[in-house]
Amino acid sequence: PPPVEPPPPTELPPTSSPPPVAAAARNKRLGLLAAGLLLGALALFIGLNLLSNATEKATKAAVATANAAATATAQAIADALLTPPGFPPDPGKGGGELPPDPGQTNVGQTGVEQTPFPIITLPPELELPTLAPTATPTPSPTPDAVAAARAGLSGYLLFTRNVGGDPNTNEIMRYDLAGGGLVALTANSADDHIARWSPDGSQIAFTSNRGGGYDIWLMDANGDNARRLIGTGGWDEYAAWAPGWLAGEDGPIAFITTADNSSELHVYAGGRVFRLSNHPGRDEWPSWWAEGAVIAYGSERNGDMDIYLMPVEPAAQQLAQAYRVRSPTPFVVSDADENEPAWSPRGHELVFVQRSRGSDAYGQLILVDSAGSNSRHLSEAFAANPAWSPDGEWIVYSRGIDVNGDSRFDAKDGSDIWAVRVEDGLHIPLIEGESNDGAPHWAATIPESASQSSLRALITGIVGEDNHYAVAFETFGFTPVVPGQHLHFFWNTVTPANAGVPGLGPFQMYPIEAGGSGASPFTLFKISDRPAQATQICVLVANADHTVQANSGNCFPLP
Repeated sequence: PPPVEPPPPTELPPTSSPPPVAAAARNKRLGLLAAGLLLGALALFIGLNLLSNATEKATKAAVATANAAATATAQAIADALLTPPGFPPDPGKGGGELPPDPGQTNVGQTGVEQTPFPIITLPPELELPTLAPTATPTPSPTPDAVAAARAGLSGYLLFTRNVGGDPNTNEIMRYDLAGGGLVALTANSADDHIARWSPDGSQIAFTSNRGGGYDIWLMDANGDNARRLIGTGGWDEYAAWAPGWLAGEDGPIAFITTADNSSELHVYAGGRVFRLSNHPGRDEWPSWWAEGAVIAYGSERNGDMDIYLMPVEPAAQQLAQAYRVRSPTPFVVSDADENEPAWSPRGHELVFVQRSRGSDAYGQLILVDSAGSNSRHLSEAFAANPAWSPDGEWIVYSRGIDVNGDSRFDAKDGSDIWAVRVEDGLHIPLIEGESNDGAPHWAATIPESASQSSLRALITGIVGEDNHYAVAFETFGFTPVVPGQHLHFFWNTVTPANAGVPGLGPFQMYPIEAGGSGASPFTLFKISDRPAQATQICVLVANADHTVQANSGNCFPLP
């Protein structure tokens, strides 16, 4: 039979292609998906636009809230720091302390506890004054104007007098502005300096190394009853009494110490020492605000010396809460160095010294108000150590005499005590001479009993001539006579206990006989009689029976 033809091959669709019915369904689904995506994109666009509007509204609300908070912060600091006199600062504000901003806290040490303290940011309302180191020429007053102004001054000045040019030998002097009497409150071979009156004028705080280290000492207004108050083991200096101190209270006194191997601001209160600052820069010259809630001081915490304000809480029930580590507020900054701030007794103004950055040269006095504005120069260069008169009308200061022309305070130069009237810038001399005097401080009154100061004698210089030593000296409160109070001179190979009866001596009585002259200089020691181990000549005040008064004189190096 004929062969059977095979049927034609059946075409099979490619394995990757769907059947015709499935392709149609897929095309339909793709159309629906595209439409859905378009609708989704439209919905997303609308949603994002709505979210953007909501975010913008929220941002505006946050900005408004932040602005309100900043305004409240500025007002809080202004209320604390700029309270007009007569209105005490609100204790609830802690003398300017504000709650810490989130993430902006440091750790300070209070006793043995580690506690956070806030960083206080200076608000725009209290912008820092920018001070140019240009000087305003000092007015040239007429002699009559100077005499009239000088005649109207009263009160008592403390100041430091350098003895013999040795920067480490200084004494504390007291000067009666009305009566003109000058008294040596200390007379020894120690370094006594930077003395400050207590608010009532009954006590004097000063720095001395008479005990070996540099500590804060107290003495009565007449120079008696000297005793060590603060001895941290470091260099303790720049004592400043709190304005609210009352007689009999144990502090508070602000001071600077290096006990922690850095120069830091501390407060002594209740027999305890509290650290306020904590940074590697040097701190100096604290001064309490009149209301007591702020301490101004010089600090180089940011590389150069500027004026900072440290808040305290003197009304706090616990001393550890009143005086603890905090962040200070910068108050006066510039490209120069600012230091030695002093608040006016009315609290409205602050005077300080401005110097070229990084130098210890003479400076110029600058006055700013408590808002940190309206700065003006009170002096040309060559000024230091300003302090206010009790009535706030004058500023007393050290006026440098640049003998060697190097624009620096040093042993070859001198300095006098001057005052400038705040109202019109009138400068007048108060204490002038060959001595190097500085760091003045002014009290309105002192106890009546303090006017009778203990007798003092002070050797001020020694020269050798014609086989004799000529010993220049001053006496305070008496004229040496025999019989009566006179002087005993002796080599420093003799102890003070042996420099008078019943001591073994040897000592030289001066004047040596009744009616003899006790005037300076003393010339009874021969150079050829100098003991081999003697390096100084000393003096003490002696009574009529030739007993000597302890701590009534000093020793001075032999040439």
